[in-house]
Amino acid sequence: MEFVSASKLKAFRTCPYSLKDKFKSSLATLFGDAVHTGLAAYMTGKEFLPAYRAKASLLGVPMDKEPDAVKSFEFAESLNIPVENIITVESADGDKVYFDKKFFEIPFADSWGIRGAMDLVYVADDGGLVILDWKTGQTKEEDDLQLAVYALAAWKKYGSFPYIKTVFAYVQQGFTQTTFWDAETLVGALEYVKPLAAEYFSAVKSGNLPQKPHKWCKFCGLTETCEAYKRQLEAKPDRASYDIEPTLENLPAILEYHDKVKAIADTAYSIQAMMKEKYEAIFAEHGKVTIGGRSYEVKEKVSRYAYDLPTIFNAASEIIGRPPLELCEYSSSGAKEIEKLLDKDSKKLFKAIIENNREVKSKAKTLTISIAKEAPQELDPEGRDIAEAA
Repeated sequence: MEFVSASKLKAFRTCPYSLKDKFKSSLATLFGDAVHTGLAAYMTGKEFLPAYRAKASLLGVPMDKEPDAVKSFEFAESLNIPVENIITVESADGDKVYFDKKFFEIPFADSWGIRGAMDLVYVADDGGLVILDWKTGQTKEEDDLQLAVYALAAWKKYGSFPYIKTVFAYVQQGFTQTTFWDAETLVGALEYVKPLAAEYFSAVKSGNLPQKPHKWCKFCGLTETCEAYKRQLEAKPDRASYDIEPTLENLPAILEYHDKVKAIADTAYSIQAMMKEKYEAIFAEHGKVTIGGRSYEVKEKVSRYAYDLPTIFNAASEIIGRPPLELCEYSSSGAKEIEKLLDKDSKKLFKAIIENNREVKSKAKTLTISIAKEAPQELDPEGRDIAEAA
């Protein structure tokens, strides 16, 4: 019997050719491994930080990543998971061991099944089964295929529950994505996964793994040998193809061209992301750079704040003389609606209250371009300065 994991199915669905790529560790994946180790220790009654530090040291994760690890733990701790209801951590009840880690292997047909590992499985207070997966990356895209595979595996492995809930916990960003599964949606998931798995095994056996460019190409080690990717670099939309009437008869052609343009856009996004990484590395080393009379610099700007709303509303209430709950109604349209209730001096005070009761949640790097303030040393080959040239 052959087994396939959710990650392999996802790679196959995204680009069959990518299955030939060998996994490469990065700082992000190593950090994720260390955080997973720490959280597994915490969920089994041990301390997070010693377990994280031991794994991080083993993997060579820099010490300056520890604050991020602590942030991950604090969010996980805030979820208040009932440890007494935990069924398994890191698939400790798995059937097989690979690379010193346990995995479950669950048959779904006579010839194939699903292999994987669940970070955490527990029974909710109301009797439902919860499968939780720790996410240490920054992506917010919900992985529908992994959700479906985990839900199906839990259904087969742990039997009947009032419902199954799959949870992605983004511990760095501080939020969760939750999906509920019942008998109907589980059957639908199985109907989707079965033909995909059959197609996967057939393609792997025959070696027919077509190339399919997408926005994650920048992470692939096969771009040098991928002809589809190279063609995509030179592709551009054809007006004759998209200047088409929106009729039911034209829907197949519209959907087909939509997919083609999406592939072009995904490739462009991938290349843009790679170029961004390259110029950020240059600016990190050299700081501001002046080229051709223009100054280029990468600046880190605040992209999101977290506000202490109770303190802000109570303080604003004292200024305006209205109950805090009444101000909440105004705030639904933004702080500017509250500012309309204030005179000039009170507006300044209100802004100061907001600034003093917020903390930076996230930052983003931005490339800024400006006219260079420094005059060039030479204007022409003779070395005349600007004054002489004028």
